[in-house]
Amino acid sequence: MITPERKKEIISIFQRSLKGVDNSVEMQAIGLEEMRDVDAILGSSDSDAGYRIRIRQRIADLELLEQRNHDSKIRAWYIFVTLVVGIVIGYIVNQLT
Repeated sequence: MITPERKKEIISIFQRSLKGVDNSVEMQAIGLEEMRDVDAILGSSDSDAGYRIRIRQRIADLELLEQRNHDSKIRAWYIFVTLVVGIVIGYIVNQLT
């Protein structure tokens, strides 16, 4: 669980980003779980606030990135398994002829 101090720090980072401060490095340092915790703690309060919208957008971006990484791993395993099966079938056919 996230501490109240860390929650305030995360909210202030996103509030500063609304003011035009370039703090993308700070925003990237915040983990997905921390942002989910902050979003859950805030609940329905300030749901239309700009910083809250940015937090939710960042969560969505990180979830999409996580999903893409997962999909890439699945594709890599699919290619690897297909290659191994092809080699095995080629070897078997070669031995039978």
